[in-house]
Amino acid sequence: MNITLPLFRPFPLLRGTAAQTISGALLPGPARRSLPAGETFTVEVEPGERVLLERTAAPGPPRGRLVLFHGLGGSANSRYLRLTLLAAHVRGWEVARVNARGAGGHEHLARRLPHAGRWPDLAPILSADIWTPAALKTPLAAVGFSLGGSILLRHLGETGTSSGLDVAIAVNPPTDLTRSIIELEKPANRLYQAYYVRKLASGLRRMARLYPDLYKRPDPRRHRSVRAIDEDYIAPDAGYSSAYDYWVGASAIRAMEGVRTPTLVISSQDDPFVPADMLRRDIQGRPFLQLALVPRGGHMGYLEWSRGRLRFWAGDTAIEALEEHLRKTQIHLRRAVSVTG
Repeated sequence: MNITLPLFRPFPLLRGTAAQTISGALLPGPARRSLPAGETFTVEVEPGERVLLERTAAPGPPRGRLVLFHGLGGSANSRYLRLTLLAAHVRGWEVARVNARGAGGHEHLARRLPHAGRWPDLAPILSADIWTPAALKTPLAAVGFSLGGSILLRHLGETGTSSGLDVAIAVNPPTDLTRSIIELEKPANRLYQAYYVRKLASGLRRMARLYPDLYKRPDPRRHRSVRAIDEDYIAPDAGYSSAYDYWVGASAIRAMEGVRTPTLVISSQDDPFVPADMLRRDIQGRPFLQLALVPRGGHMGYLEWSRGRLRFWAGDTAIEALEEHLRKTQIHLRRAVSVTG
């Protein structure tokens, strides 16, 4: 991809890394009742294991199909997915928001835990029969946020030319989980660590109630870090002997050289646990990957003031970037037809 992004201007009262990151996570988004009406589908990702998708049809002739993947501890109802849905809907996209295994209160659909190694789930999701007939004639794109972006990149690398996608975008993806955990465990990031632990522990308690034969309730004295939860829950469920082996084995960087789908990675230079130098290292020299870094934005913040409201710049910009890429692709196709014709 060769995309030029609009300038991100942080809201004046939310210029700092912490202000952007915390506000992006905690500010309420649009109410569910204000979202355009959608339809739910379940997709079997492996025998006996299902995920739930929420598909919203385009308001008119669809411009394209868009699949949205949330991050760690999130769901299809996460603020950033709802805002991205609205941005895409008004521009004519048909959108499917994905709940990872057990996310969004749907633990009854899957006994296994969500984690970074679930990239094989994407193939059945992307090929699922959920689209309206008119949308099936349009390009298929995906945007993954945070860990969802990392899983999307792993899928793209593992599947190469058979990814099932025409174009993809990853926002603040932790491509190297070991490095991101090291950053998350720094004293300055204690608040973010506590936020994710609370999210993960809540999900694990629900899983323990449903599946007591598989999971025990997390111990608040021991499971006070993402590392401890990964060690005792995620790594064994993912088939790894330790948290470290899981981080190494599940990281997107292991497969990114295989990416053959035009892909844009958007992130911020001040992300507290997805370092910009890590992304530069992991993306440099890979012809199908483009990295776009903005100076500020924190982790999944990107709050700016536009037309009298707080705007989620990353979501709006992702849609604009997808459309710019598809316009350029169509121009190249028309030129090729003209020359060969």
